[in-house]
Amino acid sequence: AEFGKFQNPSSASATIQKPALQVYPNPLSGNVLYVTGAAITSATLLDLQGKVVSTTQVQDNEVTLQQLPKSGMYLLRTEGKARVQVLKVVVR
Repeated sequence: AEFGKFQNPSSASATIQKPALQVYPNPLSGNVLYVTGAAITSATLLDLQGKVVSTTQVQDNEVTLQQLPKSGMYLLRTEGKARVQVLKVVVR
């Protein structure tokens, strides 16, 4: 093989998948989020270091934050029957 030449460039394919769950509105400006894609049973809002920022109530995939945190990026940890998933949430 020659230097700088690829043998099979098509062998390095990557598949990008959407997350199973999506959250809206995102960015968030109120204290209610809606999660779509699968049923969730609980959710916790965390800061980027993993510290719990706000507890939540979940009913019919509607997540109500007990306290709206200050502006910034957060993680919403959701639990359902089949999986645990973490979603990025921006608060305005």
